[in-house]
Amino acid sequence: MGAQIVPPAGRGAYCFRIHGQIYHRTSHLHPAQAGEEKSAQLYVLDSELVTCRRMERCENSKCNPELMRSIDEVIRRVNPFAAAYTMMWELEQQVLHERRA
Repeated sequence: MGAQIVPPAGRGAYCFRIHGQIYHRTSHLHPAQAGEEKSAQLYVLDSELVTCRRMERCENSKCNPELMRSIDEVIRRVNPFAAAYTMMWELEQQVLHERRA
């Protein structure tokens, strides 16, 4: 999380006041190495590939792949942040296509 933190004047218990807009810092759009996607990076990928990547993680080894697919579909449908990452992916694809042409 990032914000401009403004310490209040005076003495007393530690606290802080956030001034301006709060924002969430994310990592790179793509991981350094394929297969190491984390959190937000997964929404840039194709849904099927995301499910495969999630199922490859040891902590998900006993999860139902169909349920994982369904959860991904719901998140992509209702979460506005997932939609923003999808738009970034589409923009990236457009730029790559223009560079090849």
